[in-house]
Amino acid sequence: MQSRMETLQNEMGTLQSKMETLQSGMETLQSGIETLQSGMENLQSGMGTLQSGIETLQSGMETLQSRMETLQSRMGTLQSRMGDLQNQMGTLQSGMETLQNGMETLQSGMETLQNE
Repeated sequence: MQSRMETLQNEMGTLQSKMETLQSGMETLQSGIETLQSGMENLQSGMGTLQSGIETLQSGMETLQSRMETLQSRMGTLQSRMGDLQNQMGTLQSGMETLQNGMETLQSGMETLQNE
């Protein structure tokens, strides 16, 4: 009977030890779950920050696109003005040549009058 009692006590001790191991395992598991939850919260926060950054980048890209379109329009206007200016310079040069020819003709005519 005493042997049986000792066996039961040993089994109770073993069971107690297993219960403590199980309790420790449960605490470790709970800690892991809490760590995982914290990691998920950090991930969600990071995703929110990333989404905000993407939206800011998209807005910046839209602004840049608008500015590029404005710049292209201004460059077209400038090219048109440069063409007009080149035409005017050609007209001015032609006028200067005509004036030069007229001056030469006038000088020649004056020389002819002086010789007569």
